[in-house]
Amino acid sequence: MKQLDAINEVPLQRTYHIVFSTYYRHPMLMQAEHKQAITNWIAEIAEQKAIKILEYKVLTDHVHILLVKQSGQLLPQLIQSIKGITTHYFFETYPEMKKESGKGRLWNRGYNETLI
Repeated sequence: MKQLDAINEVPLQRTYHIVFSTYYRHPMLMQAEHKQAITNWIAEIAEQKAIKILEYKVLTDHVHILLVKQSGQLLPQLIQSIKGITTHYFFETYPEMKKESGKGRLWNRGYNETLI
């Protein structure tokens, strides 16, 4: 019985591969400066929100993130934080890009997740 108690006390961690894309897959991140800015902001958000990111890659029209969700964290909230804050920073830093995005959106709704 003690072994079961010990197992239940171990915090549940799950590793996910997350992919989300720019609005209508428009290549919003073609410029190296834009990619680097998103890269820096993701690292900053992860540190502020205690999101354990193992690896991530920003491409011209989508982002890959390998993250570990700790027990007590909700995956949708983690992704919402990353997408929402990067959108805010992006359009604050590059207001001219709002026109290019169509409706002032950086990311498509939702994301793809794969449990690893």
